[in-house]
Amino acid sequence: MLFNSFPFILAFLPVTLLGFYLLGERGHRSGALVWLVFCSLFFYGWWNPRYLALILGSIAFNYGVGIWLEKWGHSGRKKRTGWLLALGILANLIVLGYFKYSLFFLENLNLILDNRFHIEAIILPLGISFFTFQQIAWLTDIHRGGKIQGHFLHYSFFVVFFPQLIAGPIVRHKEMVHQYQNPAFTRLDPTNLSLGLTLFFIGLYKKVAIADRLAPFVDPLFLAAEAGHALNFTDAWLAGLGFGCQIYFDFSAYSDMAMGLAALFNLRLPVNFNSPFKACNIVQFWQRWHITLSRFLAHYLFAPIALTMHRLAERLAVGGWGRFWLTVQVPLLVTFLLSGLWHGAGWTFICWGGLHGLYLIIHNLWSAWRERWGNKTRLSWLGELAARLLAQGMTFAAITVAWILFRAESLGGAGVMLRAMAGQSGFQADRIDFPAGGLVVVLLLITWLAPNALELTRRYQPALENHRGEIRQFAPVVWRPSAFSGLVLSLLAFLGLLYLFVWTRDEFIYFQF
Repeated sequence: MLFNSFPFILAFLPVTLLGFYLLGERGHRSGALVWLVFCSLFFYGWWNPRYLALILGSIAFNYGVGIWLEKWGHSGRKKRTGWLLALGILANLIVLGYFKYSLFFLENLNLILDNRFHIEAIILPLGISFFTFQQIAWLTDIHRGGKIQGHFLHYSFFVVFFPQLIAGPIVRHKEMVHQYQNPAFTRLDPTNLSLGLTLFFIGLYKKVAIADRLAPFVDPLFLAAEAGHALNFTDAWLAGLGFGCQIYFDFSAYSDMAMGLAALFNLRLPVNFNSPFKACNIVQFWQRWHITLSRFLAHYLFAPIALTMHRLAERLAVGGWGRFWLTVQVPLLVTFLLSGLWHGAGWTFICWGGLHGLYLIIHNLWSAWRERWGNKTRLSWLGELAARLLAQGMTFAAITVAWILFRAESLGGAGVMLRAMAGQSGFQADRIDFPAGGLVVVLLLITWLAPNALELTRRYQPALENHRGEIRQFAPVVWRPSAFSGLVLSLLAFLGLLYLFVWTRDEFIYFQF
């Protein structure tokens, strides 16, 4: 079931809300939570009921491992907890690997062994990457000394809560459990209802009126590149910029809708998207794009790898630049190669992740050089502005080039597109799609200059401000419940539903991960 569908908007959501508040207002807090868990499982099973057993089995297994991790940790059996954590993580990764990567592995093995393996298609369960990572993080936190807060019902709700189940954010248990243990959790709050509907319909409009309307001119250009047709410079850059806008507004829409849906139930999710195209360097980009994934990678992947490499450097007595490369740069590259693989089982995604890892390595080298040799002269405000715009432009160009690998179906198609962007096929265009180009320019100006939904509604704390997701305090427009905001919301809702009625509905891009 899609957020941008009539069954969800006109049936599932109203029924879920009504049942939740009817139970909550009558004092049945546990019943309201059970109702939300049931509705979330129904939401997940709507797509394929067979995979309900998979997610329920995953929840039961991980909760059981967590109980023993906590029990053994408190009794001083630290060695046992290490083995148990490894077993829990391995079991999760085996399930994820089977569904997501076995086909990719066998296809590549067949290339080497001359098609010795018969390959059957495996349907990827929705959201498996997200609920797997979420539970791995929970097990790791328990192993590091955390406590199981709440009971099995709370844990189940933490995993299956439908606004974040399919495409994130990747939440941490300690961020959520105190919220649904709060007595106010099940009480009807008109302000939260207004805030939630506003965020939801802002996201719906972004999805159906902007992101989905970009696909008809972006997709043919990438299909042409996949077919080996040479594109000119203009078309190649229009495809890259167009897809950049498409995935920006698609993921921004999902993030807004997820925050809005959570607010309808008096909950706040962590910030996951915060105007990433405003970033002035690649580090800032990853502090603004898929923020909870960046947090997961930093805490549960980069940190252990860096610690291992640090111990290796100590053992080998490596110092200076060698230590810097071994303990920082190499772990960064490995982390982002794995991040690319997490996004998709394909060489294009691995190369996309590797390219971002290379960007971060270059950024670290540049930062180290500036710290040691850079000019310390303070620039004028005009110089600061020029430097900021230059940095933002270079960062955006680098990200746009990387999007080609993210979107292309194969390395061959990506190569055709990248060569055209470099001018190999010439700079003169046979035709210029002025409407599409004009739309892309307008959308880019919006991403760079306009406040986002977090900033518009910041007065009512629309999301948890996790350490990499702080909301900017200044914005020219601030939302508040009023007759005018209600009128604007009604217009957005009407236009969003009208687009749903007139045009076909596309899945969110991150649903495939």
